[in-house]
Amino acid sequence: MRILLINDAITEQYALQHELARAFHDCELEQALSSDEAIAVLECQPVDLIIQDIIRPGMDGRQFLLWLHRRGPQPPPPVIISSLLDPTEYAELLEMPGVWAVSPGGPREELLPLVAERLGLERQG
Repeated sequence: MRILLINDAITEQYALQHELARAFHDCELEQALSSDEAIAVLECQPVDLIIQDIIRPGMDGRQFLLWLHRRGPQPPPPVIISSLLDPTEYAELLEMPGVWAVSPGGPREELLPLVAERLGLERQG
């Protein structure tokens, strides 16, 4: 299974990568600091899940999700939004098929079970 992490905050990116690698040993983790980097990753090889923030320079998380849903022909991979923003600030994105969010302030407690559920995996760590 391949997971793409999109977050321009390097510290958050590293912490998330560490948590996912510890919990899901068999997953391959790809990283992108921007939407452009994420698009480059997706053009090389598909992923099974995307975890992204919303606010980042250039194409933000909203614009990236619109691009992802328009690109076709296959349905986009599931997307989990991990953001400090209140979900009411991006509620329209949660109406898209295959998009979920973890609440601000404590994403780790919610994120790992959601990843496991979306990918049909069991946590290993």
